[in-house]
Amino acid sequence: MKHLLIILIILISLLLLSSPLFGQETDVLYLWENGTKYKGEWKSGKKHGQGTFTYGKGKWEGEKYEGEFKDGYRHGKGTYTWSDGDKYVGEFKDDKPAW
Repeated sequence: MKHLLIILIILISLLLLSSPLFGQETDVLYLWENGTKYKGEWKSGKKHGQGTFTYGKGKWEGEKYEGEFKDGYRHGKGTYTWSDGDKYVGEFKDDKPAW
């Protein structure tokens, strides 16, 4: 029983240290319970760099953003695709299109 607890602690430690919450990671896939997913770069626990964010069930279901992120927000060049297929291709600033 004691050995099983030690192994469990080691496994949990490895998972925590390999998570995007620490340092910078690339091509990490993060899934939410509602099916929302993000695959891309992380820095200090936030979406940062190139990535793809796809909305799961809910208000924006099926919509997707592909492009640059900065400190967790859409920022830089990117493409937002609505569920009906319409697209905005251009600059984003502070999580909003820079029309």
